[in-house]
Amino acid sequence: MARMKYVQRRANRFEFRFPLPDDLAGQAAPQPWPDGLAPLLNAKTGRLKTEIIRSLQTADAKAAERRALAHIGEAHRLVDQARRVMKEGPPEGIAPEQIAHLIREHEIELLERFLRAERHAFDWIKARIEGETVPTPARPASPSTSGQITISSAYRRWVEGGGRGARKPRDGSVAEAGRALQRFIELHGDMPITSITKTHGRAYRDALASLPKALPDRLRTMRLPDLLKQDLSAFPKRSAQTINKTLNLLGGLLTRAERDGFFEGAPSWSNPFHVGFEIARSEKQPYEPFSVTELQKLFASPVFTQGLRPHGGKREAAYWFPLISLFSGARRTEIAQLKVGDVRQGEGGIWYFDFSDRGEDQRLKNESSARSVPIHSELIRLGLLDYVVQRATGHDSRAPLWPGFESPLDVKTRAWSKWFARYLGEHVVDHPSKTFHSFRHTFKRACREAGISEEIHHALTGHSGGGVGRAYGRERRADGSLDRGISLARLQAEINRVTYAGLVLEKESRHT
Repeated sequence: MARMKYVQRRANRFEFRFPLPDDLAGQAAPQPWPDGLAPLLNAKTGRLKTEIIRSLQTADAKAAERRALAHIGEAHRLVDQARRVMKEGPPEGIAPEQIAHLIREHEIELLERFLRAERHAFDWIKARIEGETVPTPARPASPSTSGQITISSAYRRWVEGGGRGARKPRDGSVAEAGRALQRFIELHGDMPITSITKTHGRAYRDALASLPKALPDRLRTMRLPDLLKQDLSAFPKRSAQTINKTLNLLGGLLTRAERDGFFEGAPSWSNPFHVGFEIARSEKQPYEPFSVTELQKLFASPVFTQGLRPHGGKREAAYWFPLISLFSGARRTEIAQLKVGDVRQGEGGIWYFDFSDRGEDQRLKNESSARSVPIHSELIRLGLLDYVVQRATGHDSRAPLWPGFESPLDVKTRAWSKWFARYLGEHVVDHPSKTFHSFRHTFKRACREAGISEEIHHALTGHSGGGVGRAYGRERRADGSLDRGISLARLQAEINRVTYAGLVLEKESRHT
C-alpha cells in the first residue's frame, strides 16, 4: 500500500515533510516577518525554508498517517498566510513585545561590537607599549546601509545554498570555511563584506603563513592575534598550498555574495582574498600510481596477512578500502559513505557498487561521480560479498556498510586518512606523491594497460570527459537513479580485465 503523501520514514521513525510551493521556497522574507509565520522562516538567512519538517514521534505507519493530518491542515494555512504577506507586505504596526525585543537585540549587538573593538584596541596599545610597530588601522569607508551584510552572514548564505534543489557545499568544506572565517574575524572582526580590501586579505594571508601547520594543544584555543605574539619558530610552517586553499574558501563566500548582488554599489570591486601565493614547481606534488612492488609490500603487511584490525583503521575498513579502490578506482570518501544497500545485485545477477548522493549524509564530487561500478571478480574471490552479507544481517539497508562511519562522516574519513598515511609510511612508502588517492591513479593506469577505452574507464571512475553526447543513452532505474549509458554486463566484462601482473593476494580465512 502506498504511503500517505508528506509522510516519510527516517531512522526507523516517521516524520512529516511538506515542501513549500515554488513561489515561497527560498524567497527573501519581508521584514518584520509575523511571529505567527515563524515556522516558515530560516532565521539565519532571513529567507523562507524550502520545506516544513516535523517529527511524528512514532514508528508505526498508521499512527504516523493519523498524526500527519493535523500538520497538513496547518501547513496549508501557513502557506496561505505567507502568500498574503509576500503580496501585501507585513501587517502595519509592531506589537509592544516586538518593539521591546528589537530594542533588546539592538542593545546586545551594540555592546558586543563595543567590547570587541575595545579588546582589539587594548591589544594594539599593549603591543605598542612593548615596542612593537603597530600601524593605525585605516578608517573604513562608510558602508551603504542598503543590502549590507557581514562576512559571517555571507558564510551562512553560502552554507544554506539557496532554494529547494540548490547545490550545497560539502560538510567538510563547510567546516573548513568555518574555521577560516573564525580566524579572519579574530584578526579583523566581523566586517561588512564591502569594507574588506586586499589589504585585509594580505594581512590575513601573512598571519596564516606565520602559523605552524599543526598547533600543539596549549596553543590551539588561542585567538589569532595572541598566537602571532608567540614564539612559533620551533614548529614547521604550514604550506603555501594550504594557505591558498583557505583563501579560496573565503573568496568563494564573497563570489557567492557578488552573484547575489551585494557588490552592485561597488563597480570596481575585486575579490580581496585573491592574494594567494604563487606555488613553486618543486612544491607541486602530483599523485603517482603505486608500483607493483609497493602494492606487494602493502598487501604483505599485517592488516592483510595477519588479520590485524586496528582501531584507527576502523576495523574492516582498514582491509577493504585499499582493495576496493585498487579494483574500482573509487575515491576514499565514496567508499566510506557506502550503505549496506549500496552493494546491489542488478541485471544478470551482477553485483555492483551504487555510488550516489541520495542519502542525507552522502556527497559526490560532481554530477558524473554518480555511477554503478561492477564488483571486480578479485574482490568477490577475496570475500567482499561474504562481508556484505554478514553486515546486512541485522542491519537496515541504510546502515553504514563500515562500522565507525556513521554520520557525520567528514571527521571520521579524515581521521581514517591520517591513520592510513601513517600505516603506508611505516610499511610501504613515505612520500607526498603516494597517498590513498594513488590507488585511483593506479586503477586508471591499469585500465589503459588493459586496453580499456577512455569512455569505459571514465564511466567506472566517475570522470566526465568527452562532451554533451557522453550523457546520451542513459537509462533510469526503478529507484529513480540514472546509469552512465553503458550496461552493467559490458562494464563487468571490462573491469574484470584489470589485473596487476606479479601481485599476489592471499584470501584470509575469515573477516571479523
